Amino acid sequence: MNALRAAVSTATLFLLGVAACNDLGHECTLIGCASGVMFDILPDDGHWEPGSYALAVTLDDAAYNCEFQLPDDLPGSMTRSIACGALTVTLAQRTTCIQVGSGNSASQNCTPNPDEYDLLLSAYGTPGESTLSLSRDGEEILNDARSLEYEQTFPNGEGCEPGCRQTRVVLEL
Repeated sequence: MNALRAAVSTATLFLLGVAACNDLGHECTLIGCASGVMFDILPDDGHWEPGSYALAVTLDDAAYNCEFQLPDDLPGSMTRSIACGALTVTLAQRTTCIQVGSGNSASQNCTPNPDEYDLLLSAYGTPGESTLSLSRDGEEILNDARSLEYEQTFPNGEGCEPGCRQTRVVLEL
C-alpha cells in the first residue's frame, strides 16, 4: 500500500510539474499600453527650410493649431517639444545606429545626424478621421486627410491584457 501511495504521489508531482512548466510559457508580463495615433512628418533628406511653420491637425472633432520657427526651434540636443494643446509634437534629430552582437548579447550605438530632423506627432485615443496641414511662411507644403485604421496590439503577449489599438501614419515632404 505504501508503494502504491508513493507511486501515485510521484506521478501526481510529475503531472503538476509538467503543468507548471506549460503555464510558464503563457505567463503575462506587466507592460503598459495606450491606444493612440502617431504621425511622422519626414522631409526627404531630413532638412527643413528656414521659416515660420503653422501646423493644423483635426482628429474627429478636436482641432489643434501650433506654430514654430526654424531654425530657432530646432533642438539643441536630440529633441524639442512644441506646445500644441493635447497633442504631443516633437522635432527629433535623426540618428544613425549601429548594432554590434556577440553570442547572446547585443549593443546599439546611435549617432545624431547633423541638421536632419523629423516632426513627430501623437495623441491618445482612437479618432476615426484625421486632417493635417503644414505651411511654411503662409504657403501650404503638406495636406493630408484620411480615415484611420488601427491595429490591436498586446505588448504582454497575445491574449494578455492590457491590449491597445494603435496606428502610425508616415507623411513625406
